[in-house]
Amino acid sequence: NPVYFDAPLQYDEALIDALIESMYQALYRAPVNAEIIMDSDRPELIGDSAEGQELDRGAAKEQIISLIETGEGSGLLPVMTLEPDMSTELAQSGLELIVEYKTDVSARDYNSRFNVRKALQYFNMRVSPGETIDFNAVVGPRSEARGFREATEYIGNTTGKGFGGGVCQASSTLYGALLKAGMTIMSRSPHSMTVAYVDPSLDAAVTETSKNLVFKNETANPIFIYTEVTKE
Repeated sequence: NPVYFDAPLQYDEALIDALIESMYQALYRAPVNAEIIMDSDRPELIGDSAEGQELDRGAAKEQIISLIETGEGSGLLPVMTLEPDMSTELAQSGLELIVEYKTDVSARDYNSRFNVRKALQYFNMRVSPGETIDFNAVVGPRSEARGFREATEYIGNTTGKGFGGGVCQASSTLYGALLKAGMTIMSRSPHSMTVAYVDPSLDAAVTETSKNLVFKNETANPIFIYTEVTKE
């Protein structure tokens, strides 16, 4: 006389979660971005990118529960491919000149041109996506102790001598390039008088107390800035 009993299927969901997490940790591989460094005159690709992978936790849990409850389902783990932010192909296609911008320093004396060069040399740099660059913070105080020279500069509505005279041409030249390159300008101030080396409204005055040039790279890719100052 057989007797039949209905036995409800039971399982510990916490153990399933723990199993999935252990599989996730074992399978996870982070994507690798292509590595670009600043060479002497242009960016250089030195490391290729690589795809990563991770377990789809939600799909894996549904799959395991289906196998427990029905005996049906795929035994293949649902692994997702993780693409790098900077692939080798993207890096190679992006290693091109965005913009070149020049201003004339031929009318400046040696000290003034020296200060332009000294200020701009700090801007041979890489700017990552989302990074903000502060001109005054990068260049630092313009003083004799830091190697700046005395040269002509604007002082209100007149001109005079000061250490760092000429640095505003460095910031204005940088400003022109940033505009053409599509960077986001966070802060910029005009001079108290017009300047000869850029058109009106295209200057960017800087002082250590009240005026500054601040920009942000809001594009998806890093940019590389290269500077050079000649007699012209």
